Amino acid sequence: MSCRNRAGVSAGVDLKLLIVDDEKLDREGLSRQLDWDAYSVCKVFLAKNGPTALEILRSNEIDLLLTDVKMPAMSGIDLARHAQQINPSIKIIFISGYDDFEYMKGAIQINAYEYILKPVQTEELAACITDVVNSIRLRTIDYEIADCLTKLDLDKATNLIDNMLDFFEQRKGCDPYAIKYHCINIISRMEMTLRDLNVQAEGLFGKKISLIENLLKFEAIPDIRQWMKNIMHITIEHLNVRKKSHASVIAGEVISYIESKYSEDISLNAIAKSLFYTPNYLGSVFKQETGQYFSEYLTEYRMKMAAVILRDRKIKVLEAALSVGYKDMPTFIKNFKSIHGVTPSEYRGQRIT
Repeated sequence: MSCRNRAGVSAGVDLKLLIVDDEKLDREGLSRQLDWDAYSVCKVFLAKNGPTALEILRSNEIDLLLTDVKMPAMSGIDLARHAQQINPSIKIIFISGYDDFEYMKGAIQINAYEYILKPVQTEELAACITDVVNSIRLRTIDYEIADCLTKLDLDKATNLIDNMLDFFEQRKGCDPYAIKYHCINIISRMEMTLRDLNVQAEGLFGKKISLIENLLKFEAIPDIRQWMKNIMHITIEHLNVRKKSHASVIAGEVISYIESKYSEDISLNAIAKSLFYTPNYLGSVFKQETGQYFSEYLTEYRMKMAAVILRDRKIKVLEAALSVGYKDMPTFIKNFKSIHGVTPSEYRGQRIT
């Protein structure tokens, strides 16, 4: 389910929220205080204490934890520590009726996103949730763009960059360092992806200055936007060319294998094993490069070689079939006719006349 959204860049993210408070009125009140669906929160869980909350955390991928600090059995601080062990990326917001230094100190130590005092004001809660949801979405964009590189999806990558920078442009008084921080995250992930693919960024963009140093030169969002898109375009175009070249090499290896072993009992699985690819991947690449399925190409090649062999009148049709890997005569005759339009005997008769 996609959520209605008014939290800016957070559109497209479906989040799960866990509210923990030992006071029933408080936790149920929080669950109704905002239209959570409008903030990309598509499921809200409620727990009356820490142990119950831990059960929910272990069985669900919770993105946001909104918890009271002072509770029996387990404090909110201890619960948050356990939650971070279960899901290190979980965002934590504390709610407390106590403006207590020790509580705040504990919240700081576990890197809580916010500490809100009761009674919770709707505007304050809405602003906090908007910020935390947007931070999750921005982090998600980093991963999505890295995924676009591996899938060579330039359109989606540029749309994600637009989505992120549009969000920053719409915020009044936006810190330019925040924009560059997220762009640096994207660049870092891009460089990691390139390294995983054995591609050196220096080979694409030159060695004089690093990408991050280049980014830091820009101040205006339109300049950053254009530069980021150019980087994505160069990177994905290079990977596209590289992939096509690699695919051509792979298809050539399969063809060479067929040409040298067509008389044997060969299969796509056997070739894939010898070339260290999965059969599905190898078959997909071969079809993409040749326009034929492996089995079609193998059959056609064998029938072409059978026709050459049958030109020698001394060789019997059965011998010709065995020479191109067929032990079953009906199948050989059927496939020969499908390629040449006549049976092997008719083909030989045409050659004689």
